[in-house]
Amino acid sequence: DPHLHAHCFVINATFDPVEGRWKAGQFRRINQDCPYYQAAFHVRLANRLRALGYEVDRTQKGWDLAGVPRELTQKYSNRTTEIERFADAKGIIDPVARGALGARTRRAKQTALTMPELQRAWGARLELGERALLKAIDDRGRGGGVVSPPGGDGGPGGGRVMARQALEWAVRHCFERRSAYPLKRLVADAAMHGLGRVTVEDLWAEVPKLDLV
Repeated sequence: DPHLHAHCFVINATFDPVEGRWKAGQFRRINQDCPYYQAAFHVRLANRLRALGYEVDRTQKGWDLAGVPRELTQKYSNRTTEIERFADAKGIIDPVARGALGARTRRAKQTALTMPELQRAWGARLELGERALLKAIDDRGRGGGVVSPPGGDGGPGGGRVMARQALEWAVRHCFERRSAYPLKRLVADAAMHGLGRVTVEDLWAEVPKLDLV
């Protein structure tokens, strides 16, 4: 199955200009704030896609490119189906345990096929109607179709209004059963709730206006 992704790394070293020497990086706080950085990435990616003319749809756990039927997505998600079948066969119902099966059942990467051969194999799965649908979506994006910017109509303060609404939703949602909640996690939840309609910058600009004391 095609799975476009990137492997990123950070060198575990940082220079202290005060002491004039190199030190190991302190990543514990960064790891704790991973949900925020992930949400910020997804919001920026979705907004850039919309700027190119591609629309996005929010889902329960994230987002998808608008216009692509779920059935077509599942056609290229054999790995997910395989894991679910394995979990059902083993009677594994705990969500955490099922989520860990991906790493436990991962097979070695296939290196026998070249990229052109893989692309031909992927293309062979498409019906004529599905191929036409994907081409129409791609053409609309490449043509820079008209897509409203985050904030709806792009009017004065529109982005801030949407950011404020997303933050207010996050406050209601996060503090419903908690008395304390990390601020970056709150912004992350607001970002994913408002994905496609907000920017990270507008969210942070609205944070000081919240009554969180």
